[in-house]
Amino acid sequence: MLVIITLQYYEASKLILLIFFLVNYSLVYYSFRDRSIYFEKYLSLFIWLGFTFKISIPYVAMFFGYTINPFPENADYHLFSAKIYDEALIFSIIGFLGFLISFIVRKKFIFFYPENNEILYNRLSEFYYKFRDKLIIIFFYFSRS
Repeated sequence: MLVIITLQYYEASKLILLIFFLVNYSLVYYSFRDRSIYFEKYLSLFIWLGFTFKISIPYVAMFFGYTINPFPENADYHLFSAKIYDEALIFSIIGFLGFLISFIVRKKFIFFYPENNEILYNRLSEFYYKFRDKLIIIFFYFSRS
């Protein structure tokens, strides 16, 4: 929905904006697939909120009838150039593609979680499973302060 609304009101190249959205959403999608690490999820959501969502907010406001400057970073709206904004989006697209490629390379060649989630048992986990009920009671007793 954000993509459709933003594309309606966007003043610069709609193709570059569409590629920007596709790369960013593919980054988020790929980071939430199986065998991904927490850092990938966190980074992709942080990038989505910081770039894609932030670009879309003024256009969603325009969609609901508010008059707002679509480029709040630019104090003097008359100096706006669609070419400058497109170049910034291209620069961001290249960075997002770098993250996406690094996620793919990490999953395939460097590090990945095993398919089977076997629990590793050590002495601490054996102690916990043996005295789980007593430990929970002790925890609640001391945490009721």
